[in-house]
Amino acid sequence: MAAQQALEVLMVVMPPLHCADILAHKLPSDGAVASGTAVDGEVLCATVRCLQLVCRQMQSPELLSVAPTQLLPGLFAAFNHARPDVRKAVVFCLVDLWVAAGEG
Repeated sequence: MAAQQALEVLMVVMPPLHCADILAHKLPSDGAVASGTAVDGEVLCATVRCLQLVCRQMQSPELLSVAPTQLLPGLFAAFNHARPDVRKAVVFCLVDLWVAAGEG
């Protein structure tokens, strides 16, 4: 719990674009989820929650510059994870990403 809180504080004080780049590397690929070699569910859930915080801090243009290529493929892959808490975190992150990016 303390580690999660420390990580969340770090995500708030670091530049959001840099955080998104770091977190994108922890997101799985489709193949990793299908083969069961994806990151542990606890780690993946924490990664997605931190990414959610970062998305809230980013301006629409910078979010749109990284989301399609770096974030969305990994989030869609994580949505196929076996653990429901990971899938739930992904849905909340996608909603925040959509709100931060804007409708149009």
